[in-house]
Amino acid sequence: MARPNKQGLDYFPLDVGIFEDDKILAISGEFSVKGEIIVLKRVLLTFERKCL
Repeated sequence: MARPNKQGLDYFPLDVGIFEDDKILAISGEFSVKGEIIVLKRVLLTFERKCL
């Protein structure tokens, strides 16, 4: 019996330099650590729900 299709990803690579990216630095400058957490959570939820 075949395994059922799964939607989303269990794992995806994350660049270790994410917090040095200009876009993330701009968010950090305006929203501090809360902004960084929101960005990471948004990325995680996006990859969890749909597979590219």
